[in-house]
Amino acid sequence: MISNTELSGLLNAVGNLGGLNDTEKREVIDAMTDGGLHRTNLQSFTRFIVSYFVKLSQSSHDLRNEASVKLAKKFVERIPEDERFLPYI
Repeated sequence: MISNTELSGLLNAVGNLGGLNDTEKREVIDAMTDGGLHRTNLQSFTRFIVSYFVKLSQSSHDLRNEASVKLAKKFVERIPEDERFLPYI
């Protein structure tokens, strides 16, 4: 199990990705998808993001995260639940 300290550090690191400029974001995404992560790990990461969007779509919001919640709701509405499953391979 991950400790609260480790979880806090992880969440801060992930949150800081949003502050990257477009070039830096592209570099991180390219590094992830062009062999930087094993394909099984990429699928696991995508599975995590899908779960996050589902949960986010059900959460309350204010002006700071309203756009994120709206986007998550669109995602959930447009992709049927049975098509969101990503197997661990």
